[in-house]
Amino acid sequence: MPAPASTPESPAAPALVRLEAVSKRFGDVAALEAVSLDVAAGQTMALLGPSGCGKTTCLRLMMGLVSPDDGRVSFRGTPLPREGTALRAARARMGYVVQDGGLFPHLTALDNVRLMAHTLGWTAARMRARVADLAALVRLPEAMLARHPSELSGGQKQRVALMRALMLDPELLFLDEPLGALDPLVRAELQDDLTAIFARLGKTVVLVTHDLAEAVRLARELVLLCDGRIVQQGTAAELAARPASSFVTAFLRAQRAVPWAASDRVVPPEGIMPP
Repeated sequence: MPAPASTPESPAAPALVRLEAVSKRFGDVAALEAVSLDVAAGQTMALLGPSGCGKTTCLRLMMGLVSPDDGRVSFRGTPLPREGTALRAARARMGYVVQDGGLFPHLTALDNVRLMAHTLGWTAARMRARVADLAALVRLPEAMLARHPSELSGGQKQRVALMRALMLDPELLFLDEPLGALDPLVRAELQDDLTAIFARLGKTVVLVTHDLAEAVRLARELVLLCDGRIVQQGTAAELAARPASSFVTAFLRAQRAVPWAASDRVVPPEGIMPP
């Protein structure tokens, strides 16, 4: 009796963002060298590594803020446009938060938040409803939105910046060292809030940090870079249990206390004590 024909596997869904052998140079400096990386829909990924390793360049390539010298960047299965209306349309589906918030100082917090929505012709009622929802989400009193950035604390600025990034309800959220300039207490509070926001919204998130503890707290998938190349990718458990090189081990050992047990229930690498 002939064996039943095997059912072909359905092809895997394309990554939401894909880098294929991407390289980028700035003058004589190679920021990235032949980097390939997939970001799946709904994934929270942290790009981490020492200063100058290429993590911010990687994020900026994903957003189309810079173009690769070699290789290809794709968004939703098609090459990311390099300029023009098509690129602007793609970036409207992406939110971006930078380290210091990047708020326009001459605008109130409210005007910063609704700037793009106003440009796109949203009605006043629609903007008002969206702002109220976002203020509740990031736990910022709406009265604060009448202030200018200079009148806000560091933590308040970052909450406003997050509201602005989420205003258009983007598919993708990019965060570049979003908490790096904050004092430890505010930073810890915002880490807790971001963890809750990511879980509630279920969006695809890519964040840049040099802080392993922050990466473990906010992201499931970690991508460690050095000298413009990915040296290891995986969960915190995988990096801890099977470091791919002496650099990975040294990077792990150099970090401040990391909540290994809380995040992955694994024994940290030798030389690192759990908190």
